[in-house]
Amino acid sequence: MSRDIILPGGDKLQLFDSRYTGQQVEDILTKALRQANPNLLDNWYFIGGGSQQGGGRFPVNQRGKTEYTESGYTIDRWSIGVNGGNTKLDILEDCIRVTKLIAIYNPPCPQQVFENYKFKAGTTLTLSILARGNATTRLTFGFKSAGEKFYDYTPTSTINWGLYSFTYTLTVDDILSFVNIGQLMLSNAVGNYLEISAAKLEEGSNQTLSHQDDDGNWVLNDPPPNFALELEKCQRYQIPFRYANSDLRVRASVLNGTDYLFFMVPVPTSLRGRPTIENADDLAVTTIKNEFQSGFIFNVQGYGPGYVMIIAYKQNHGLNDGCLLSWKSPNPPLFNSNL
Repeated sequence: MSRDIILPGGDKLQLFDSRYTGQQVEDILTKALRQANPNLLDNWYFIGGGSQQGGGRFPVNQRGKTEYTESGYTIDRWSIGVNGGNTKLDILEDCIRVTKLIAIYNPPCPQQVFENYKFKAGTTLTLSILARGNATTRLTFGFKSAGEKFYDYTPTSTINWGLYSFTYTLTVDDILSFVNIGQLMLSNAVGNYLEISAAKLEEGSNQTLSHQDDDGNWVLNDPPPNFALELEKCQRYQIPFRYANSDLRVRASVLNGTDYLFFMVPVPTSLRGRPTIENADDLAVTTIKNEFQSGFIFNVQGYGPGYVMIIAYKQNHGLNDGCLLSWKSPNPPLFNSNL
C-alpha cells in the first residue's frame, strides 16, 4: 500500500509496505502529523498560574503581578501595546485571560517582539493558539517589509478549548518583527474576553500545537517546556534585582572620589543588551550598619556575562563604603533589556 505523508514543515514521505493495513497507515499518518516542530515563541505555555507562586510554574512572570492593565510588558516576553488601559491581562490557573476594558476597535493585545527572525521567500509560517472566549479575535504576523498579515475568527465556545491558527507564506525575503495573539476586534462590548492556554509559532503549513483526542477534546502535542530553560531565555530580556541577588544587598565594589559608588550586581545570565533600570526609585544605598542614605541617582554603567554594574551618584555623599539594596515592594527594580 502506498501513501504520501506530508510531515510538519512540508516534507513529503511516501509510505509503501504491504505489511501495513489501511488503519495502520492512518495511525502512522496521524503520528507523523503530530510530530511537533520547534516553537519559535518564548514563554508560550500559559497553564499553571504564574511563576510568582514559586515552584517553577508557568507562565514565567518575573514582574510578579497577576493582573496587568498598563502599557508595556506583562508576563515575560509578552507586552500590551501603547494604549494600555484599554485591555487587561489576567493570569489564571489554566490560562491567561485578555479582557476588553473600553469599547474601541483594534485595542492592544499580547504581543511578542523578535530580535532577528529572518525568513526566505517561500517560507510558510503558522501561528496557533488554544483558546476559548466570546469575542471576535485576531491573530497577526508583523513583517518589516510586507507589513501586518492577519486572520480574524470567533471562538466557538466559552467552556471548551478550540484550536485557532493562521498560516502565511512569504512572497519576498523578510523579517518577522512581531506576532499578536488575542486581539479583541470590531465592536465587541466592554467585558468581552479571550482565554489562551498555549500558543505556537512554527515553520510549515501544519499546526503542531494540539490535536483532538478520541472524545473530540483539544490537547497539546507537547509536554510543558523545561522551566529552567524557558526562564533563562526570558532573563536575556529582563531580570528583577531581587531575583538577581537573593539577599537584596550588594556591597560597593568601587568608590570613585566623593560623588560615586559602583555596585557590581550578579545576575544569573547575560542580558541581550545594555539594560535600563525600571522602578529605580525602589533602590537605596545604606551604610554597612544599614543606615539609609537619601538623594542618590542610579544608572547602569555597564553589563556583561553574569553582572550589571550600577553607578550611584550623590554629590559629596561622605561614604567610604556602602551597600545597594531593594525595598521589598510589589514593584522591585528591574534590569530591562526588552525590545
